[in-house]
Amino acid sequence: MDIKQNGSTKAEPFHIDKNIITEVISKYKDLDIAVTDPEWDEKKQNYKKVYYWKDKPKVNGAAALNSKQLIIRNTNEYPEVDWDIFKHLEPWQAQYIKDKLPKTFEFGRDGRGHSLYKVKNLPENPESTKSLELGARTLLEYRAAGSYSIFAGQLDKTSKATTAGKEITEIDYKYLKKLFNRVAALAALTLITPGKKDVINNFLLAAAGEFYQNKISEKTTIKIFKSWLHLISRTDRENETVKSIEGIYKSERASNIFSKNYPVPISEAEKYQFREIVKRVGLKYEDKPTESMEAFEGMMNGSEEPQTKELKGYCLNEYIKLPIKVPKFLIERLFKENSINFISGPKGNGKTELILGFCNALVRGLNVLKYTCPEEYPITLIDGEMDPYDMVERNNLYIAELGPPKKDYFHIINYAQQLKQTIPDIKGNTGQQLILNYALKQEKLVGKKPIIVLDNLRSLSNYKENESDEWLPIGKWLVKMRGLGFTIIVVDHHGKEAKGPRGTSSKTDWANVSLLVTSDKEKGNPNMRMSVKFDKARGLKPDETDDFIAEYDFQGTWFVGDSKQKQSDEEFCKQIYDRITKQKAYSIKYLKSLDKDLVKGTVTKEAYETILKNHKQTPSQKDLAGQIGIAAGKVNRLMKKGGPYEQWCVLNSNKNTKGEVNE
Repeated sequence: MDIKQNGSTKAEPFHIDKNIITEVISKYKDLDIAVTDPEWDEKKQNYKKVYYWKDKPKVNGAAALNSKQLIIRNTNEYPEVDWDIFKHLEPWQAQYIKDKLPKTFEFGRDGRGHSLYKVKNLPENPESTKSLELGARTLLEYRAAGSYSIFAGQLDKTSKATTAGKEITEIDYKYLKKLFNRVAALAALTLITPGKKDVINNFLLAAAGEFYQNKISEKTTIKIFKSWLHLISRTDRENETVKSIEGIYKSERASNIFSKNYPVPISEAEKYQFREIVKRVGLKYEDKPTESMEAFEGMMNGSEEPQTKELKGYCLNEYIKLPIKVPKFLIERLFKENSINFISGPKGNGKTELILGFCNALVRGLNVLKYTCPEEYPITLIDGEMDPYDMVERNNLYIAELGPPKKDYFHIINYAQQLKQTIPDIKGNTGQQLILNYALKQEKLVGKKPIIVLDNLRSLSNYKENESDEWLPIGKWLVKMRGLGFTIIVVDHHGKEAKGPRGTSSKTDWANVSLLVTSDKEKGNPNMRMSVKFDKARGLKPDETDDFIAEYDFQGTWFVGDSKQKQSDEEFCKQIYDRITKQKAYSIKYLKSLDKDLVKGTVTKEAYETILKNHKQTPSQKDLAGQIGIAAGKVNRLMKKGGPYEQWCVLNSNKNTKGEVNE
């Protein structure tokens, strides 16, 4: 059924990776994937309605898939969890809840939103498809037998469903259902939390009382409410909340969601729905799971997945065929996407100015120093130290030279604009989640994940620098952010006489690139000059990691400057040239005089030939070294073919004035 809309009768052509689909269905032979033509639903303005979906043919290896739509016909053995909470909660909140379930194969818009599992230990009569709602909002759906979803292909005029991964996690039925019920309760709690912070205690008494009234264990209730506090950014109330819940269970007296004394501002219908969601947390399910319940409890207590039972490995021939994305360079030959990077140096050596140079190039897609930025990338710069006007003054110079960046491409979070002029410590969950939340918000504004710049580490955390265990929570967070697709650049300090970031050496263990910056002031030069060295360069070639001098003119322009080494080399080359030229001139004059002596007969022919044989028209490298006062090895380095001396001669001399040197 093709219905016209805006003159179009068909979905926009869409390429489905046939190899991935074939590999998945060949590995999971009971998976029911069918193929159809997208059909436009005029009322809902999308292609999600599939008529006669039970009759659609299954995918086979020979079928052409381009411009087609794939649907999955769910079964009790292969159910999916549909995460509708992403429509109603902040992205980081929804992701936090989603992370309570084991990672698995996903599909949907941008390859996420639907988690597919393979269920074992099914009971005789398993609960099939189940939708949990709160008012008009669907929170979660457990889709099993009797339902279908768009697996790949067109969703509407602009969006498509894709897949992510190849491995479908196998999980016990009882385990999955318990997790599903608990995360639904956590999502519902978060959605009905009152906006006013001063009434949160009354809400706690009503909501926790509802858990008690429905015979949910004290341990489970406390764990769910601890996660809830994290989601509403009130972990400061954890001790108080735990004591309140313990008091409810100890006294055996409790309020409930319908309380008049502790009113919850939702409709009566929503209160009944909330009660049903809470009741499901206590469902027992008959069959015993094969996973340990300790692993299950760990999931609800914040760990990301149950205890690993088996490591996954691949033959190299198979591994190189996995759909692993080739990372792009954000700055060619320097920073890649999905990477962790460090820029460190002593205080006052220009680290912040260098990072501002990189940022202003990245947000505009412009070249900087010797590097190319192939396209524009957004930036979230978290500034924990600089005077707020410093950011205005410094960036105005770039704007005057380069023009303003695109709207919302360069965001600055400065400590001075925050509550109590403090950015929460990035060692803790609150600071980490606030940054993730902001980055996701900026991603929504511009359609690209922003590069996150932390300037600087010491001002954003009070961790003990010399203890690797203190660094671990920050390091693991950076790795998690990288896993979510973000690129991070960390600005850090050097210690006294240190050759890398201050404190524990484990800081850069997970880093891709680590740059060391030190001042390289030059007398009489008004520009800022700094030496840039590579401490670590994962993924770069040796010829891409040479030291260089970065120079800034304080007018929005960076360029590669000449190092003092190069400057001294140029001076030595000039001295070599002068001495060679001088000796050549003397040699010409001397040989002319010798010729006259031969004609006059004052020198014999035999003596003349001996003198010519031993005469040096130009000085040897050893002679030059002695005359200039440097090592012979250095002269040899300068005068190698194609080396500094030859280059200097090309730049500074006429074609025929390059000196030759006796070895």
